[in-house]
This record gives sequence, C-alpha cells and structure tokens, in this order.
Amino acid sequence: MDYAVGEYAIEPWLAHDACDAATFEECYWVLHRAYVPAEVAVTACRLSFD
Repeated sequence: MDYAVGEYAIEPWLAHDACDAATFEECYWVLHRAYVPAEVAVTACRLSFD
C-alpha cells in the first residue's frame, strides 16, 4: 500500500484497511468505495496481493 499512500496521498488508515482485506476484490472495494480512482485501486491491490 506504499504505492497508494506515497503516490496518491491515500490516507494511511484506508490503505491499512484495504491491505487487511482477505481478497483482491475486497481490497479493491475498500479503496473504490472511498472514491479512490479505479485504476489506482486496482494497481494498489495488485501490488498488495502479488
């Protein structure tokens, strides 16, 4: 989630919640529901689950 926080100034608590998600899809929706752009959410979650 360093990508989301460092590159896009996503709040650390939000990145932490997304990182704690059990699946890629849950991670994505945690971020996207908070109005994080879809492309940023996909990339952040992809990096988190690789």
